[in-house]
Amino acid sequence: KVLTYSILLAIYILAFGCAGALIASGGLVATELEDVEVKAALQPYITSEDLQKIRRVAVVIATESQIQTDQQSSSASSRELINIMIDNITLELMNLGFHVIERISLDKVLSEQGLQLTGAIDARTAARVGKIMGIDAVVLSNIIIRQKILGHIGIGSAQVISDATMRVVGIEKGDVVMIVTLSYKRGQKPAEAAKTMAIALSQKLKNPLRQKEQQADQK
Repeated sequence: KVLTYSILLAIYILAFGCAGALIASGGLVATELEDVEVKAALQPYITSEDLQKIRRVAVVIATESQIQTDQQSSSASSRELINIMIDNITLELMNLGFHVIERISLDKVLSEQGLQLTGAIDARTAARVGKIMGIDAVVLSNIIIRQKILGHIGIGSAQVISDATMRVVGIEKGDVVMIVTLSYKRGQKPAEAAKTMAIALSQKLKNPLRQKEQQADQK
């Protein structure tokens, strides 16, 4: 019996170890994305091969707050939140094999060119910056912040991300080649949301047409 239990335990570990490898490679939905609804759309002339060539990127984030605060404190809080999320997305994308332009380097180029990537900017401006920096794409992101009550008795609250949108701007034509949206069912803390945004973006760049290809194969 002891031998049988040991064999079963080894099979259990082996099976879940293989599942973990599939999750890391994008074969299954990652744990971090279980509470997130992810959707993606891309231009009809863009292929999976085109997206897989995107390895050098810059990330820009704008916020839309649903929290009632005074304008000055809200502006300062938004800037701090944006910086935290950009740094976390940069870290996660680098861990996933992308070359990401650091925020300090991006700010320096923007200052030299008299440009400012804040708020709702157009794709052509983003492409212009991308050409200067020699990158493949600029990821224009927008996040919606809301206040979440903590605990069952409603004591305390925290800022969470409820929704996020990422527009991948191609440098050559200056158009949006792909859009990825995330809807957080329970809201996520900024650092956690940044991680899921990076994972979702990486998965969609690697294989955005997986579902369509599977449907085509079934036909």
